[in-house]
Amino acid sequence: MQPTTKSKHDDLIENFIKSEPRIKPKKEIIEIKDISTKSVVDSDEFITETLAKIYIKQGLFNKAINVFEKLSLKYPEKSIYFAAQIEKLKNS
Repeated sequence: MQPTTKSKHDDLIENFIKSEPRIKPKKEIIEIKDISTKSVVDSDEFITETLAKIYIKQGLFNKAINVFEKLSLKYPEKSIYFAAQIEKLKNS
């Protein structure tokens, strides 16, 4: 046996379905920044002899010399070696 009377809950649910409510998302303002310039800026944090060798292979001798000069300051015990590398680059 099925009850013929509708409860208040049933009416509420039916009205809700009929009204087809929609949730509207908030509009967020997204700031667009160009971060590509940061990727090409040389960082003193990652100065290594390998980086200097990469610069040499790329033909970027001034950058390689700069790296060797920084390495010479960072590792004074190898300053003679780095000075020799700098001389080779300046003479080539």
